[in-house]
Amino acid sequence: KQLKSIDKADIDLNLEESTNEKLTDENSKSLLDLFKEILGDKVENVIESKRLVDSAVTLVVGKEGLDPQVEKIMQYMDKNYSLSKKILEVNTSHQLIKNLSKIYIDDKTNPLLRDTMMQLYESALLIEGKLTSIPEFIKRMTEIMTQATGEK
Repeated sequence: KQLKSIDKADIDLNLEESTNEKLTDENSKSLLDLFKEILGDKVENVIESKRLVDSAVTLVVGKEGLDPQVEKIMQYMDKNYSLSKKILEVNTSHQLIKNLSKIYIDDKTNPLLRDTMMQLYESALLIEGKLTSIPEFIKRMTEIMTQATGEK
């Protein structure tokens, strides 16, 4: 068997189809394009995930990128070494992503879209141990929870 890094974007695990319905191709493309627009140059690309089941998003390395362990070693050797941009994979069958799609269809300018997408991206950074703006992350999380628990 050939070994592959799970951190690479081009991995296909041949998982059985999830029982959760995915977004339509048109809705997926629109939402992924919005992720790209909002995240800008923070990520190399935003793609639909073929591996996620329970998580809404994850960050992976592109085909030519270095594994995270190698990047860590490079940082130890050279403090000025800049990390490569990651690819954000989005699970289009996750309920949060479906909810974002509904909001996007209803109101493309809803500020909750931007805040939630940034929060998802920074949550993926937090999991990797690479989140640098913790106060901003907490502030945005509090604002989102305030909106979610407030009167409509």
